[in-house]
Amino acid sequence: MDSSFVGVNLSSLADYNLSAAIQTVSRLEFQAVGLAAYAGSRGRQGEIPGFWFDDMTEEEIDQLKRSLRRFERIFIQAPSEDVPLFTYNRGIQREAMRQVFFSIEAAWMLGARMVTLRANPKRGFALKEYWREMAEVFREIGDFADGCSLQVAVETGFPDAYKEYTQLFLEIDHDAVGAAIHVGELGPYLPQNRREDGTEFYNDLLMSLFQILGSKIFHVRLSDASGPDWTGGQTIGSGCLEIEPVLRFLDEIHYEGGLELSLTEPDAEHALRTSRARIEMMLQNL
Repeated sequence: MDSSFVGVNLSSLADYNLSAAIQTVSRLEFQAVGLAAYAGSRGRQGEIPGFWFDDMTEEEIDQLKRSLRRFERIFIQAPSEDVPLFTYNRGIQREAMRQVFFSIEAAWMLGARMVTLRANPKRGFALKEYWREMAEVFREIGDFADGCSLQVAVETGFPDAYKEYTQLFLEIDHDAVGAAIHVGELGPYLPQNRREDGTEFYNDLLMSLFQILGSKIFHVRLSDASGPDWTGGQTIGSGCLEIEPVLRFLDEIHYEGGLELSLTEPDAEHALRTSRARIEMMLQNL
């Protein structure tokens, strides 16, 4: 792996408009970029730059494609807030699937390699009651992505027990469906009694996730994190996470996906520069 793997999720540039965010990532000389296939959502630092593909004119799509040409790697994040894939409401579920498929089509048109998406708890149901449904839905999404010569990656966070999260990919059993690990956002997997002194536990859990999933890891989001909240988003090297062993493991398994910075720092550009420099130093040490 080298610095071309390292990119920026545009959520790191909250309150920038989409064009300015892309130009900033280009000016900072990153070779990879991650975009949200939705707009108007707010993160911890402000509104996340993004787009609604089905609302764009042909001219706007062409303009977006031109702005992305310099990047070697492009990643798309499908909508998940307010459109759960797993719900008793069939109308909402159909709309969620439609938006995921639009995100995959957008990724194909924009020259992206990967679409990330999220599972969600089905309100009122135990996980085991819709376990097979989850696998079937992700297989259907995988079939659609495979038809576009793309991969999809299900983000960490749900299922909210790491054993169930890792087992999900065995149940899905689809070549085009893998895992997207948020290195700095594994707080949901920490037991409540380990959150205060959880640094060693967190780092052990982090490596365990990578080792169990192995070749099913399709995408990695990077940020640092600290207790007791473990919400992530910190500049690389400013928290408690041992990231170099993760990079070494990925290098050993010949990982080909992205390393996407997803930060929530007030001085976004400084945080991105600093994080990239520290990751590049780790990569040189491999």
